[in-house]
Parts: sequence; C-alpha cells; structure tokens
Amino acid sequence: MNGLILSSRNNGAGWGEQLPIVEYIYGIIDSKIDFMELKSRKLLENLNTNKNFGSHQSDSDWAKPSTPNGTIIEPLFTKVENLSRSMYLLEKIKLSLRHENAFSVISLLENDKYLSLNDDQLDSELEFRPAA
Repeated sequence: MNGLILSSRNNGAGWGEQLPIVEYIYGIIDSKIDFMELKSRKLLENLNTNKNFGSHQSDSDWAKPSTPNGTIIEPLFTKVENLSRSMYLLEKIKLSLRHENAFSVISLLENDKYLSLNDDQLDSELEFRPAA
C-alpha cells in the first residue's frame, strides 16, 4: 500500500485527526470525483459543439428524440446518468470513510466495485464489522 500503515494510534480520533491511510483514500476518492466531473464537462462540451454526433446533423435534429438511424439523446442521458450515479456513490463513500472501514473502502474502489452495488449493499459494505 505504498508504505502507508493503518496504525492503532488515535483510535478515538475525532473529525480533525485522520490517519495517513484515511487521507490517502480521501485523495483517491477526490481524484475519481474530479475525473468524473471532467468527463461530464467534456460530454456537455461535445453536446454543444456536436462533435460526438457528426457534422451532418442539423440543429433541427437535436430537437428530435431520435433519427432514422436510432436515438441520439438516449445514449447521452445514459452517460450523464452513469456519471452522476458514480459521483453520488463516491461522495457517499467519502462521507462514510472512517479508520475502521478503510480497507473495505479500498476494496470498493478497486476496479470500481462500488458501481456494481445498490445503495443497501453499499451501506452494508461501509459498515464497520469487528473481526470475529
């Protein structure tokens, strides 16, 4: 883990006191959120300039929900919805991050596992469970 050790010091740490591993995970989450925001901005810029859909379409094509070749707007909304959901889940994970669930959070962030979970499953994964 790049030399970061989850130590037992500050077990009763308050809001202002964070362990290095927690700060490291906050950085990872913030980077993922920044990347999603960048992707969202690019998607909207492409919509404004019609880069994604080719120059053969007129302005009137954008007012239509679909064309003879298939829908235009649906894939765009799906992308926006997926980006929004990802940012929502990352914010939820960030707010739930504690020393006690740091390793669970790392597991969720690996390969974007958090995206395959519904809200209840994510909540369950973020709960602290003492070792038996």
